[in-house]
Amino acid sequence: MVRSVTSSGGLRSLGATLRGPALGRWLRVVGPAWVVMLADVDAPSVITAAKGGTESGYALLLPCFAVVPVLFVVQEMTARLALATGMGHAELIRARYGRRWAAVSVLGMAVINFVAYVAEFAGIALGASIVGIPPAVAIVGALAIHASMVLSGSYARFERLALVLSLALFSFVVLAVAGRPDLGHLASDLSRCRATCPMTTSPSWWRS
Repeated sequence: MVRSVTSSGGLRSLGATLRGPALGRWLRVVGPAWVVMLADVDAPSVITAAKGGTESGYALLLPCFAVVPVLFVVQEMTARLALATGMGHAELIRARYGRRWAAVSVLGMAVINFVAYVAEFAGIALGASIVGIPPAVAIVGALAIHASMVLSGSYARFERLALVLSLALFSFVVLAVAGRPDLGHLASDLSRCRATCPMTTSPSWWRS
């Protein structure tokens, strides 16, 4: 049975969360979203962003900002569904559309996850070779950490470890400042993107 998740109920839950020490309140509210955010700063994402930046300059910044509301709505919606039903993605599809479509969904996720794993370990091998670690050693070590996380069943422990390791992400801010970006070049690229990017221009049928 699916129970409704109302705005008033969400506000009451948020109010309960915000009671307590300041740091604890902040971690309870921001922590889960911060862990989700880590999925978009893995090795393949960073390599793709670097490649896009070298080819397009700052022109991709505007589309990145444009998709932020879409990403927020999708993640908020999926979190609300999980809280309301207590079921995961495949379970919801099976309950609403049947086993066949659930199997299609699971198969699609399996393929995507396999490709993601290949890209992840390729990124690990590349990063390890840059700092002088043999790629084979780095991959075996990453596999061992991943297996221990899956088999131990203690998600909370690795969640805290991920939060600590995520502090290294602030190095991106330091690198961005140290790179001394040309603000004039930034404005020029954003203007060029605004004039040519399909995501930021109205379609011809609308203008007509």
